[in-house]
Amino acid sequence: VTDHARLEHREDEGHEVLARLRGGGVDAQAVAGQAPFRDKEGIQVGLAHVAEPPPPLERFRDDLTPAFAEAVLSALAKDPAARPQSAVEYGQRLAAALP
Repeated sequence: VTDHARLEHREDEGHEVLARLRGGGVDAQAVAGQAPFRDKEGIQVGLAHVAEPPPPLERFRDDLTPAFAEAVLSALAKDPAARPQSAVEYGQRLAAALP
């Protein structure tokens, strides 16, 4: 898990329940050096977050491998099933993508 990921959990009948995972958006911004959709203004930014894929991270950094960029952006997938389902899975995707 990256330093930016935040994982909060609670105990529920002896089982750990994932309450919130944030990190993909912060990680993408940290890697790119800027927030996605900076070319848009006002409500268009929010609409882009909902409807458009984020710009490829390689556009901002030529030293990224496609695998690492894909791993970071997987956390921002529009389809929830395509996103990492836990902080552990996200961390495994990132670790597997490192050279």
